[in-house]
Amino acid sequence: MSGVFYLAFRHIAYHRLRSTTLVLVMTTLMAIPLLAEVLSRAAETRMMARAQATPLVYGAAGAPLDLTLAAAYFRGDIETPISMQDYDWLLATRQADLAPIHLAGAARGFPIIGTDIEYFRLRGLTPAVGRLPVRVGEVAIGAQVADALGITAGQEIVSDVSQVFDLAGAYPVGMTVSGVLAPTGTPDDNAVLTDLKTGWIVTGIGHGHQELTAQTDNALLLKSREDGTLTANASLPTYEKISAEQLADIHFHGDPAVFPLSAVIAFPFDEKATALLRGRVSDREAPVQIVRASDQIRGLMDNVFQVKLVLQRVMLVVSAAALLAIALIVWLSVQMRSQEFAIAQRLGAGRTLPALLVGGELLILFATALLLSLLIVWGTSLFEDRLGLFWFGR
Repeated sequence: MSGVFYLAFRHIAYHRLRSTTLVLVMTTLMAIPLLAEVLSRAAETRMMARAQATPLVYGAAGAPLDLTLAAAYFRGDIETPISMQDYDWLLATRQADLAPIHLAGAARGFPIIGTDIEYFRLRGLTPAVGRLPVRVGEVAIGAQVADALGITAGQEIVSDVSQVFDLAGAYPVGMTVSGVLAPTGTPDDNAVLTDLKTGWIVTGIGHGHQELTAQTDNALLLKSREDGTLTANASLPTYEKISAEQLADIHFHGDPAVFPLSAVIAFPFDEKATALLRGRVSDREAPVQIVRASDQIRGLMDNVFQVKLVLQRVMLVVSAAALLAIALIVWLSVQMRSQEFAIAQRLGAGRTLPALLVGGELLILFATALLLSLLIVWGTSLFEDRLGLFWFGR
């Protein structure tokens, strides 16, 4: 039998191109279903873990899934915000720990999230380098943000300008990185976390202006009185960086009670508190909603798996066609080797030799393809944390 496998191996080695093609086709047919299963299961595990760690999400009435994805995964946007009045109302219920969420744009493509110190405690976020932000203008960046941008505590990160030609929009804001969070394998690894005031400054609700003096460019002045009072026009630049010296000059426009929030994540104290809080929200006449994140993500994953089932059926048809093509190649190979097999039989080889040789070749090719498929899946599993960016990415 070892002689048969030797002859089969030598034949495979001689026809390198054909053998390589067959191995690649077999590897693809085996690796794609395995990878699809591994990645889909990894996605489900990660998505559901985050959803279960986000008990309730409170926000404006609308699509509950969009609200969940924005508040828990920092994906998408919320067109209709709630306000600080809603947050104060939730605090007054005394049914849950609360973490406000304000989606404040992005910095180098990574979402800027305005929140408060409770968010770090409730999420179990701790700094691996530096410390948590404690004053306006400071941010804590996720581990993936630090790796991607190559920055650490003490350096600066600047917010993006979403509408370059919007002259009335917010200026880019430079913020100091106070710390780098320890990796958690969650969307927090890809976020820039700061306090609410900094988030409002980034979105243009609050800002500071350069000091007006006698030396200020006249193009920036609306009028100058004889008593020395200077009035700036709208072209006066806002601060590009929030420093400790500038904090006293930063001011906000409007009533703080109606400053916007994207959502509020609620962590009820127990099941009774959960039921009471949901009941009180449903009794409110305001256009708001409170949703259970796990229910929304479970529904999303069910839809994903329905799509995966359709793709599996398509893959089954493709696999059948590929197997027929492989069978055709093998049959043509046998026909081309008929004279070789006839000579072998005249030399005393058994009638089963052709079947043994072809079977040995197919076994070697199949084993090689299976090994490559398992190596691909194993290599994918090694980078599972990195692949999490596919689901929670920028």
